[in-house]
Amino acid sequence: MPPAKGVLTKRHQFDILCQRACKNTNMSKNFVSSSFLNTLLVYLSCNAYQDATLIAQIEQLKERYAWRMPKDDFLNVLDIIQTRYPKPALGFRIGRSLKPEHFGMIGYMGVTCSSLGQALGRYHHHQTLVDSELKISLALTDHEITMRWWHNDPSTHGIWGEFGVMVFISFYQALIGRDIAPICVELPYMPDSDPKIYEILAGCPVKFGTHAVGITLPRALYAMKISTSDPYLRSLYDRQAAALLLDFSGQYDASVRNDFLTQVKLAIKTGIEENRCSAEDIAHQLDLSLRTFYRRLDEQGFRYRALLADTRFVLAKTYLQDQTLALAEIALMLGYAEQSAFTRAFISWNGQSPSMYRHHYGLM
Repeated sequence: MPPAKGVLTKRHQFDILCQRACKNTNMSKNFVSSSFLNTLLVYLSCNAYQDATLIAQIEQLKERYAWRMPKDDFLNVLDIIQTRYPKPALGFRIGRSLKPEHFGMIGYMGVTCSSLGQALGRYHHHQTLVDSELKISLALTDHEITMRWWHNDPSTHGIWGEFGVMVFISFYQALIGRDIAPICVELPYMPDSDPKIYEILAGCPVKFGTHAVGITLPRALYAMKISTSDPYLRSLYDRQAAALLLDFSGQYDASVRNDFLTQVKLAIKTGIEENRCSAEDIAHQLDLSLRTFYRRLDEQGFRYRALLADTRFVLAKTYLQDQTLALAEIALMLGYAEQSAFTRAFISWNGQSPSMYRHHYGLM
């Protein structure tokens, strides 16, 4: 069944978020997703590396960069780990530590898709949110699909190229909820240790000395349904849809919680996500004239500006419970161009800043 007039699908809404994110990002440097810093922390923890100085450095980078960070800064941290804790195929090992919650906005993208092929198509379309230099090329046969990137790029040699491969593998395996290995992996350099180590970690043959980083997958894999077995991914999606069904702190009497008010709440949420949340926009979504829209709200004792503010407040509290979402991401998701505007609004709603709210409720 097609969506109602004026209502965007979840995937379309995410596309808009990504486009706005790209516009608001300084592209004068090469960037990577700062959510990968969480992967480094997990790796250090799982291997019992009690390196207080390095951990503090990573935490400082997390605080400094909301969702994207200069690529050189991330590569510098990888180099430090490699120098202090050298292991064969280290990039593979670190990339395997990636958890679904480290995907940030990419996690939202994945759970809105019905199949792996659809999710990877969105990944391809928004690839610069992962790495501003990423340019994935595709090669198709009847039974296989090969993705290659970082063609003839010397910076992909070693730990960064390995990390990029394993992050991608971890991404698609998390979405389908199964550890199905690729058909093969390609790395544009020769191994510095036994090639079998790479194959064990990747779960498939690894070709060395190629012209690019590459992964070949069975084409049938693209038809696999997105798994909802992972509690993080499932709750991430569910909270978006369910947030507006929450009572606004018991503010509204049950007698007026009717279908019209629910439709208005959902329309406001859609408007927030696509940055079209004026009263005119919401009335258009509901196929009402602005005059009729105002009249029906007035009949039930509501004002549009108050509903908009309350909806944003409910969504903000919901998103703040997710510690993996940076405040800048939440601001964008609520339709604010700047984090400072979101902070001012939240203080007016709650009497404290978003950071203080998280700290007060133990959400830091």
